[in-house]
Amino acid sequence: MLMLATGLVWRFAVGPARMLAAVQRGDVNRIGLFAHLGIRPDSDAPLVGGFMHCAAASGQTLGMARLQSLGASVNRLDGYGVTPVLNRLRRPV
Repeated sequence: MLMLATGLVWRFAVGPARMLAAVQRGDVNRIGLFAHLGIRPDSDAPLVGGFMHCAAASGQTLGMARLQSLGASVNRLDGYGVTPVLNRLRRPV
């Protein structure tokens, strides 16, 4: 039972937060590691949005490429109907 609870905490709380930090830093090695550990590259971080959108907003093009190679879509719409690239274009540099 403890293993199940630990796995759920990793998959839905700790893992996405760590993936988000790696995405914002553009740490492609960690992005790959967290994907290997079960964090879906095309999923959302709680209260933040999709990882691809976060990489785009942070200007992390290498992170975007790594996420795409792991299965994340550059055409995925966020809650406002905006793609990651359009999200980046809307933000000041």
